[in-house]
Amino acid sequence: MDLYSHLYVKAVVVSKVPLPSYRFDLDEKRPQREVILSPGLQKRVHTHLVNYISEKHMSRDMFSGSRSNATIDNDDLFWNPEPFPYSKPNNEKSLWRKSMQMLDKQRTWQESTEGRKILEFRRNLPAYKEKDTILSAISRNQVVIISGETGCGKTTQIPQFILESEIESMRGAMCNILCTQPRRLSVMSVSERIATERMEKLGETVGYKVRLEGMKGRDTHLLFCTTGILLRRLLVDKNLKDVTHVIVDEIHERGINEDFLLVVLKDLLPLRPELRLILMSATLEADLFSSYFSGSLVVHIPVRI
Repeated sequence: MDLYSHLYVKAVVVSKVPLPSYRFDLDEKRPQREVILSPGLQKRVHTHLVNYISEKHMSRDMFSGSRSNATIDNDDLFWNPEPFPYSKPNNEKSLWRKSMQMLDKQRTWQESTEGRKILEFRRNLPAYKEKDTILSAISRNQVVIISGETGCGKTTQIPQFILESEIESMRGAMCNILCTQPRRLSVMSVSERIATERMEKLGETVGYKVRLEGMKGRDTHLLFCTTGILLRRLLVDKNLKDVTHVIVDEIHERGINEDFLLVVLKDLLPLRPELRLILMSATLEADLFSSYFSGSLVVHIPVRI
């Protein structure tokens, strides 16, 4: 008898009929979406908002006398076109030195007692069992679509697979990964989880960027952001200069921003043949996206039984 299973938070539900894909953190009707801020954080947010509004007014006053009909938006969502300062070192020796430092650091934490415990936990995830298949597919194809049910580990593991593989290949200094999530809560929680698994502080190798907030440093090579943030960056950096991999997670969340992002990325691919695009979905509707990105490879992560 065929049974269907689905992981809802910490409970696994088994049914004779297919179960819907549901995430409580994306449910607008649930009170969990209401974020309670500490007094200190409320003060910081208030300060940011006041500064932002002041800058907007100053910008309008500065250009109010101009005859040009162009509009200038001083929104801090528009990143510096070069968010990875170390992606363009002065010479090849600097690149090699930086890559070697990243390799030494990675091997140190992997060989530590705590690092071995974390790696042992990761190896039990269904996504980890498909690690070699996924990396091989990404290296051979410009577009790869990965499907796997919620809880298989694709969201936290696949970005790490890519980063660790590039570091082991002495390309860590050139590797810059952008990973989108549909909600800012997911952006922050996933980036924090991956930083914890790498035994480092958030904002070092792993960072995030959401509206009016972000944590990234000069050594950040894996950056999480919302779909809207990536679209805003594409306005000022249409070729995603220095970005080597773009991961779009939860592509089954068919919103306007998500669909428009896929259109823009499809047009970008011929201009950046070395760019790798990885699309991830929690459903088996990967064929729909595969037909849109002709020639893309589909990899499915089996359910753990």
